[in-house]
Amino acid sequence: FGCNVPSVMGARTLDAPRERLMTIMMAPFMSCGARLAIFAVFAAAFFGQNGALAVFSLYMLGIVMAVLTGLMLKYTIMRGEATPFVMELPVYHVPHVKSLIIQTWQRLKGFVLRAGKVIIIVSIFLSAFNSFSLSGKIVDNINDSALASVSRVITPVFKPIGVHEDNWQATVGLFTGAMAKEVVVGTLNTLYTAENIQDEEFNPAEFNLGEELFSAIDETWQSLKDTFSLSVLMNPIEASKGDGEMGTGAMGVMDQKFGSAAAAYSYLIFVLLYVPCISVMGAIARESSRGWMGFSILWGLNIAYSLATLFYQVASYSQHPTYSLVCILAVILFNIVVIGLLRRARSRVDIELLATRKSVSSCCAASTTGDCH
Repeated sequence: FGCNVPSVMGARTLDAPRERLMTIMMAPFMSCGARLAIFAVFAAAFFGQNGALAVFSLYMLGIVMAVLTGLMLKYTIMRGEATPFVMELPVYHVPHVKSLIIQTWQRLKGFVLRAGKVIIIVSIFLSAFNSFSLSGKIVDNINDSALASVSRVITPVFKPIGVHEDNWQATVGLFTGAMAKEVVVGTLNTLYTAENIQDEEFNPAEFNLGEELFSAIDETWQSLKDTFSLSVLMNPIEASKGDGEMGTGAMGVMDQKFGSAAAAYSYLIFVLLYVPCISVMGAIARESSRGWMGFSILWGLNIAYSLATLFYQVASYSQHPTYSLVCILAVILFNIVVIGLLRRARSRVDIELLATRKSVSSCCAASTTGDCH
């Protein structure tokens, strides 16, 4: 359950294009470490002692949806016989400590630089749009900001999954998460904290910049010590909290905005299954094509929206039975139509797979080593 990028790239070892594409389409549904950080924060805010069970159920849901996606492709646009594949595994050796430390440091540095750039850019973007209105005037209330105004237009689309119109912050988190899942918790923390602060009176006489900076440094140091403690290293949920923590005030606002554990869990279902991050989308495009990348995005959005809607509407059916029934029937009917269209599109996909086989064969023929990749 690591990053989806190496899993997508690992599909190149499969000889048959059909199995290769099917594997690539299934990979994004497997949860990653960045998603675990989101799950951990929501588990602490909404599920209490049942948090571990909620996180485990999301992991299982991802596995189930990956398998069902593979079966759907097998019986619709990727029909055919499975190609046997035998791969000889190399002899495993115990790694040298020096090499292990060097590779760990290089990957850690690369991740921090890559994720840090995205987090800083997103934070600046959110702060700017959260401080000004659409007309360019400075606002005192974040609900009058440009970010809130734009998000309110989009938020009603997510009403069937339990995101209410006043919870526009959750919508912003979904859009920033499309760039990198690591920034979702930071986005929500920034926006919910801003709303929490505006409800508190600010006394300039009591504000001390030095104390605030010292408190921030001390909090960072304590978080680093907690991250490398033995209890955290043995508990993946605790370990993931270092990727994104949320303040108590922000968590209280988030709890109030979502209103129920069912709405929060529905939101997590959507986060688990919807658009993979930019890195994964790029890997899919490189290993297959832009068309298959587009299919992966659209299929993921459909699955995420459909399952999140079904879960929330069933969980809250007693509150609005008519609306819930309409949403449930609409989701079921839409997916029946989608699967029917995919079955009819089988012939076109077969031609594309044949073209893929030809390109692979020509690549291998042109290579003196026989290695296409």
